[in-house]
Amino acid sequence: MKKLLLILLCLPIIGFSQSKYGADEQKCKENLAMFREYYKQKNYDDAYNPWRWVYVNCPESSGNIFKNAPKILKAKMKADKANKSAYVDTLMMVFDDRVKYFGKEGYVLGIKGYELFWVDNSRSEEALGYLKRSIELEGRNASVQAVFSYMKAIVLLERRGKKTIADVLNTYIILEDIFEYNIENESQSFIKFGERFEVIIQPYKRYMHLTETELEAEELRLVRDDVEIEDEIEIEDTESDEDIEIEIEEEDDEEVFITVENMPIFPCLDFSFINTEGLRYTKNYCGDEALMKFVQKNVKYPSIAKEYNITGKVYASFIVGKDGSVTNVKIVRGVDKNLDAEVIRLVKSFPKYKPGIQRGKPVRVMFTIPINFTLN
Repeated sequence: MKKLLLILLCLPIIGFSQSKYGADEQKCKENLAMFREYYKQKNYDDAYNPWRWVYVNCPESSGNIFKNAPKILKAKMKADKANKSAYVDTLMMVFDDRVKYFGKEGYVLGIKGYELFWVDNSRSEEALGYLKRSIELEGRNASVQAVFSYMKAIVLLERRGKKTIADVLNTYIILEDIFEYNIENESQSFIKFGERFEVIIQPYKRYMHLTETELEAEELRLVRDDVEIEDEIEIEDTESDEDIEIEIEEEDDEEVFITVENMPIFPCLDFSFINTEGLRYTKNYCGDEALMKFVQKNVKYPSIAKEYNITGKVYASFIVGKDGSVTNVKIVRGVDKNLDAEVIRLVKSFPKYKPGIQRGKPVRVMFTIPINFTLN
């Protein structure tokens, strides 16, 4: 039987209805306040005992009991390595109880699989099961934790010979759609991890155009070594703490905004066209229309990409500075190094925007733009 440290304290048997604060409301509130204060100070060791008390005695009193559990229990795993597996089992039980008391099964399973994968990758197959179910339930609304860790887990298992290259490619097709959808909707967490996601799949892209028979032959040829994953990539639980304090601070001069009161505007430009009679004429476009025309007129399809019939949508992010200049051009989701390089060249060639304005002052604003390469 697996050892669960938290079960050392037994739940009281109560035969009557009580509030969400349990049998001792005052003590519940005191321990809630205590563990939360230690947690905010990142003193997870001292947060553990009051956290454990509320988890056992009044688990319905606050969602923070479950949202904050991973960091508290992972601190215990580091401090008490001999009992790490017991703390991992306890963490898994905490996620089950989170669903029991607060619902959101799909989202919670994604966090559960993410945490299990990173704290004990020997249980990657178990983690993969939670992540897969999360993706099935959440679809395009799946958390970045679930999507990113699902891809990591399937690749790790393939390298250990427990999954196939075909499994990796099929998973990528599903997860790519989720990433693309969220990046198009400017989800900053997906934009942040888009490049890492591409790094994971990059070694497998050479297999994408192989037939099933060719893939099977490649599987037989490969010699795999057991691999280790890198240190955990910290991705915060995207649900907000319900009692978090909001402080008003002066804005940093170098802060980058996603939305502002007056968004940057692509400049008005003249474009030349030839009409049906063969006569040249000029038309002026402004804003998004001008941007679209500029891309259409200036993008150059790399010849090597044409030769190998490489198509796809490349996502790039960039910052419009206080003076309207375009800087910090990066590929968020790439397709091919040649297409990616062309998008970087193209975006860097953008003329100056009319700067974004927040509270009467020009500020830096980030954009994400998709450039779609297709062949007729």
